Amino acid sequence: MLNKTQLLQHYQQDYELINKIKGWCEQAHRGQVVNTDFLDLRQIAILQAILAQANITNYFIHKPLTNGFRATVSFNAKHDNTVILHAKQPTPHFFQHHQVLGFILNQLQLEMRVFGDLYITANDLYLSVLKKIMPVFINAPLIIQKNLLTWTINPAPVVIEYQFNVFVKTVKSLRLDAVVSALCNVSRQQAQKYVEQNYVYVNFSVVNNKTFQVACDIIISIKRYGRFKINAILPSTNQHYRITIAKFA
Repeated sequence: MLNKTQLLQHYQQDYELINKIKGWCEQAHRGQVVNTDFLDLRQIAILQAILAQANITNYFIHKPLTNGFRATVSFNAKHDNTVILHAKQPTPHFFQHHQVLGFILNQLQLEMRVFGDLYITANDLYLSVLKKIMPVFINAPLIIQKNLLTWTINPAPVVIEYQFNVFVKTVKSLRLDAVVSALCNVSRQQAQKYVEQNYVYVNFSVVNNKTFQVACDIIISIKRYGRFKINAILPSTNQHYRITIAKFA
């Protein structure tokens, strides 16, 4: 959950989301059933903060893939508007995450809000989507790089099993540029360029504010370097901080 300081940092770039949430709140107060599109962890944190202020408690969070990062929310009814799709990895080709995601975004021209987590293993692909776009995937096989992917509805729960490489870094500051510098093993100046050039995502949204304060449990994604979760932050000597980091393998 984001704290108040982090929420304020995000609010500056989330006016559209906040206006949507206000609309959902008005509908919920009138007793209407509301189903949202997919939201990421940051958006859900902002949503929950606003719902708490509005005294709205009759809502449900639906996370199709256990341990996933994306979910939908329903108000005034426990109505899950998502479905999990499954496809087998083609042989001998092995699809990686960016190949499938790139096809969905660029070739199918679908927006991020209509699909959730994509989980890929050695043998299988799992994708959570809104039920309303399910026909796009199951009515005909998708051809990605001359390989057929045939999607079917997966009725059973799916648990994402992550693998992590855990390590510790010491930083002088919890500013985003200082942490990025440590994560990428680059100079502070280079890290600032990464932030300014929109290479850095915090909880799956671009953050180009180099003074953003890093906290526990946030996820930092850096283009070409990978995705990192901040597990713990402890004071060290000489006003430094020891950060325990889990890098997604």
